[in-house]
Amino acid sequence: MQFYIITYTDRPIGESGESCKSDYNLDHACPKCGTGAKLNGNLRVKGISNVRKDFFETLDGDYLISGQLYEKLKDLHPEFELSAVVDIGNQELEYFHLYSHTILPRFNKKSSGFVIEDQCPHCLRNGYFNDAKIGDLDRGIPTEITPVKLCYEESNFEPLLGKNILQTWECLGLSNRRPHDRYAVRFARPWIIVSQDLKQIFERQGLSAIRYEEIKIE
Repeated sequence: MQFYIITYTDRPIGESGESCKSDYNLDHACPKCGTGAKLNGNLRVKGISNVRKDFFETLDGDYLISGQLYEKLKDLHPEFELSAVVDIGNQELEYFHLYSHTILPRFNKKSSGFVIEDQCPHCLRNGYFNDAKIGDLDRGIPTEITPVKLCYEESNFEPLLGKNILQTWECLGLSNRRPHDRYAVRFARPWIIVSQDLKQIFERQGLSAIRYEEIKIE
């Protein structure tokens, strides 16, 4: 039973979600910040019409895969269901939203590789950021991203056997339920976690712009 956090390592492309007026349900989201908002219907996107990639991340933190890759996933896992993304005119595009509504419980205290900043005091779900040792471009020293290590109890995963994609309860970045000063509406995104099987399929398809970090189950 192996699962991996996935991180896109190239430059993000296009916009998605709130900035494209996607519809979100806030019934079960944090009443203060909006973390936990659920997408209603299809994810709206813009600025990806010239993209020719099988996998990429948008500037707003959503992962998209090509229709071609989705068909290959469906051939191997017929139960695998993703929603097509649409443009701002609600026309379906040849991309699908790599996302899951299956939310893991909180990771335990052994987890590391992240920092917490400006976290919402009401829900404690947002404000997570990947930790990094900032480099120096003038001196040719690259920025080093600290590996993320998320730890869970084995009992947490017993109901999830057979799942190929999951999301964390904790969310990356900050949420802003309503516009305020310079802040636009935005909802923090979870870490996306894939199974060993999905990881192997991505690797066979030559998706090189993904970093995989195995989560620890004990």
